[in-house]
Amino acid sequence: NYRVSYILQVLFAGWENYTVTLFADELYASKYVINSDLDLVEEWLGNYELTLLRKLKNGIVIEGKEQNLRCAMIAHSRAGQYPVRESGQDRKDWRLDSAAYDRLAACYGELLTGQVSDAIKAFEELTGASLVDYSFVMLAEYLCLQCKRVREGKMIQENELILPCPVHDSMGRVELFIRMLEGATGITFPPAEQAYASVLLAGTEFQRSGEEQKREIRLVSHDSIVEISHEILSYISEVTGLRLEEDQELVACMEAFLHRCIVRTRYRLEICNPFLEEIKKNYGAIFTACFSLCGILKKECGRLPTEHEVAFMTLLIGGALVRA
Repeated sequence: NYRVSYILQVLFAGWENYTVTLFADELYASKYVINSDLDLVEEWLGNYELTLLRKLKNGIVIEGKEQNLRCAMIAHSRAGQYPVRESGQDRKDWRLDSAAYDRLAACYGELLTGQVSDAIKAFEELTGASLVDYSFVMLAEYLCLQCKRVREGKMIQENELILPCPVHDSMGRVELFIRMLEGATGITFPPAEQAYASVLLAGTEFQRSGEEQKREIRLVSHDSIVEISHEILSYISEVTGLRLEEDQELVACMEAFLHRCIVRTRYRLEICNPFLEEIKKNYGAIFTACFSLCGILKKECGRLPTEHEVAFMTLLIGGALVRA
């Protein structure tokens, strides 16, 4: 619905003086139609624990936590249509596919998109750890929005972002990452925004060796991860008649994936699995079995993981079944 998308775009931009009458004039619609559209907007925002405050004669505003607002803004931007750039020369990293780069450049500007890409690459070079393609896109997108909001003075509050346990970062990578980001963008991040950046980093997938995984940034207790992994693999083992919980390669990969999946799900950091539909088609039975296990993750995250997360879990288990 074009009108709903336009209303969201205006409200996300921070315009607080937009009334029903002004929206009606701009969209060539009656006040009745606009009020109906606002009901749809309010329903959609409710998915992100946000509310729509309609102030009589004073404008319409979105209320809620800054963290949730950013998640809604990302979801809205991904649904948009953006001008296609003829050349890919401006891209600082080819892991940003053309569609993702066009979106980020349109929403946040080519300069900021390039600065964030440079910061991520500098971090990779100093740590020797490389992000997988889809994680590079996710991290760059959320960081671009974070930088934009901080520059606008719209920051996460100290009591808003509550971490379930202390950040486990034995290598000091969060501090290094913040330093790279501040150096590239010229932005100084307050403590709450640094904590948010640590969440983004903890939810990011790296190409790691087994030894490297031991040094990753953790926001979920290892005991919880082991317990959830065992419960999932035990269920799949019963369904397939195979003892998958004894597959050490699968166990290690599942535990590593679950930590990042839980972080992303808990904080609404959405990744895009480019092979989602293909996985659902070719591994339908496994995908359905994994989806039925989402209730286990909901106990830890407070919400269900997306289909994209389930698809990655499906690939892990599918690979183990092939080996078996």
